[in-house]
Amino acid sequence: IYRSFGQKYGVKYSEDEILKRYRWAYGQPWGGSRL
Repeated sequence: IYRSFGQKYGVKYSEDEILKRYRWAYGQPWGGSRL
């Protein structure tokens, strides 16, 4: 899931990096709808 998430944006992040961004995005009001 994390890998496809990074590839979807055409950027490769480490699992830890994606996890941080993923949590941050989910913390935002628009995070759930955007993802």
